[in-house]
Amino acid sequence: MDEAKTKLQEEIVEVFNTMNGLSPDSEKYSKTLEGLVKLYELKIAEDKVNFDFQEKEARREMEERQHIDEVDAVYATRQEEFEEKKKQNRFQWINLGASVGITILTGAASYTFHNHWLKKSFKFEEDGTIAGATSRGVWNPLFKLFRK
Repeated sequence: MDEAKTKLQEEIVEVFNTMNGLSPDSEKYSKTLEGLVKLYELKIAEDKVNFDFQEKEARREMEERQHIDEVDAVYATRQEEFEEKKKQNRFQWINLGASVGITILTGAASYTFHNHWLKKSFKFEEDGTIAGATSRGVWNPLFKLFRK
């Protein structure tokens, strides 16, 4: 391509130099001028093709960069969403573990507390009845439910 371009340039220069030596009124000058015009039209067409090619190449590169940027943006967004879901999942597991742990501890503490006080309330007094102050505090609310 470069070789054809340089030959065209050289040909234009040669024709132009030839025209300088001719008289403007001669027929050979007119034919040489027509040849020069055709050579310039070829050069202009070649320049236009090169310009169009470079413009299309630049546009293609720009669209490719834009596409890559869009893909990168989507990837970054998905990565952020993944990290956010990961954090939420971790928080949910911690929350679940804490709530189960608190529930178990509350149940165990409640069982231990009631077991201790029930043992004390079932302790028979000297006459064999369950009438201590502790047992009245534990059993009276239960019996109120059934008394209506």
